[in-house]
Amino acid sequence: MDPIYILGAGRIGKFMATELGESYPVRVVDSSPEQLERISLPSYQIDVTDPLSLQSYLRSAGLVISAVPGAIGFKVLENILQLGKPVIDISFFPEDPFKLQDLAVNNDTTAVVDSGIAPGFSNMVAGFYEEKMSLQSLSCLVGGLPIKRTLPWQYKAPFSPDDVLEEYTRPVRIKEHGSIIKKEALSDYHLIETPELGTLEAFNTDGLRTLLHTLDIPNMREQTLRYPGHCEKLELLRDSGFFEKEKLEIGGQSISPREFSSKILSRAWQLEKGEEECTYMRIDLEGTTVNRRFEVFDRYDREKEQTSMARCTGHTCLAIAQLYLDGKINEKGIVAPEMLAKHSEHFKYVVDYLKKKQIKITNQTLD
Repeated sequence: MDPIYILGAGRIGKFMATELGESYPVRVVDSSPEQLERISLPSYQIDVTDPLSLQSYLRSAGLVISAVPGAIGFKVLENILQLGKPVIDISFFPEDPFKLQDLAVNNDTTAVVDSGIAPGFSNMVAGFYEEKMSLQSLSCLVGGLPIKRTLPWQYKAPFSPDDVLEEYTRPVRIKEHGSIIKKEALSDYHLIETPELGTLEAFNTDGLRTLLHTLDIPNMREQTLRYPGHCEKLELLRDSGFFEKEKLEIGGQSISPREFSSKILSRAWQLEKGEEECTYMRIDLEGTTVNRRFEVFDRYDREKEQTSMARCTGHTCLAIAQLYLDGKINEKGIVAPEMLAKHSEHFKYVVDYLKKKQIKITNQTLD
């Protein structure tokens, strides 16, 4: 069969390549030779933002999985669609993916976007229950956290620190009473109690994305979870200008505070080899007659040395990829996960897939 190309050899890209490579011919592409050295599959060092380079390598691809950083995700997706290749995307870029709808349709191909845990599986939960419960409200709380809490940050980044900073700075869109409104990232701070991790803090981040336009739910918000005290420190750095992108002249050198901060925090937030972390997500659904709570929890896999964030994000993406490879996804154009979940069998397949991978999923009716 035609090979599957994975763009991006970071922690999650490597995880998916290893898992998928057990059953399919897989090729990995990245611009970093250091990242590719960790891959034991056929790999190629190219600039994934260059359409000519992509064309030369993706000509034989049967499917592309894009796991590149969000800053370049939209451009890379556009280049893939120009080649007429189907793609499952987890790059979580800030641009509106539906701007590429005509390009995908005109090239008779499919792009399933936001195919991770959140956004991704969270969208599928919303899409599956929207009509069944006549949803009036959706709240998604999600976070990846280290098991061992170490001051000052009590946090380690299980994916790109640049993308983490994007969560802390990108304007937040939520829906209230049927209207989309904007708020600052890190706003609406509050504490919650969780069964696995005790007290956590929650604050607004821009994770609803396609849900704002695809589902008719009057009230929706997504919030990120951290250990108490983390948000206050990030607000201090942000409000002091450490996350600004405009460059400053320092000692004859031009550097942006955001770039500098990313380098410093990348070192502080680096997961050590074998360091345990976990992923927790709670989705509260309020319907006209019944309320439900959907929870996901996963821990670092010691035996396979796999992070929980790579497992949760990667396995969701791979489940969707398997649906495509099995000929179950026939839509053309830009496809959001919540649109897939309108097909009950798709949603149930992904849930069963995650459970088989020992990711804990609970679903209960609330009083």
